[in-house]
Amino acid sequence: MSSEFISEREASECTGLSLEKIISIYTQKKIPGAEIIKGRYCFFRKDIEKIARGENTETSVPISKEDSLLKDVISEKRIVIKEYAEKSLILKEMSELLADSPVRCRKHIIEENIFKREALMSTGMGLGIAIPHTRIQEASDMAVSAAVIKEGISNYGAIDGQKVHLLFMIVGRTDQHDLHLRIVSKLSMKLKQKNCFSRLCSISGPAEFYNVITE
Repeated sequence: MSSEFISEREASECTGLSLEKIISIYTQKKIPGAEIIKGRYCFFRKDIEKIARGENTETSVPISKEDSLLKDVISEKRIVIKEYAEKSLILKEMSELLADSPVRCRKHIIEENIFKREALMSTGMGLGIAIPHTRIQEASDMAVSAAVIKEGISNYGAIDGQKVHLLFMIVGRTDQHDLHLRIVSKLSMKLKQKNCFSRLCSISGPAEFYNVITE
């Protein structure tokens, strides 16, 4: 049975809004009854679910913008479908796709930063998904490339030790922290939807992948 309350992070994942946006809505008194418990915001689940469904008219405009977020940052041209791939090679290929995107940054700079981030800690978040990411001073804007590896990457170093089948690479400017969080939150919420992971892993081409991830 679901709790009557929901944490700030769960609220972010449920709505696709950033943590900052959720807290901003609360401080503007557009979410009634929120409490701060042990230094964290905690909301009534029913109020957050209303926002997620677009029933809160005061937040409907921001939610609408969030609905198109993935369409704005993902392109069919930056989606790769492969049967097999090595971790380093697929990260290089995805970096190259982002070099020729709104990021507008040289491939080697993207690669260097992606691998530097990967050396700190694997971006394999478990359940077959990895989100390699970096923010670069030379970048012009944020964009996402995606890859499906049908057989999975066994040596990715995911936190659960499982193969990685889906990769989403996020690259943007150093000042786009909020946008980065919104994209990660939106992807997380999308991938938690019933059958989304299996549908993406079984797709036959970039157009189909794009339609599923942005629907």
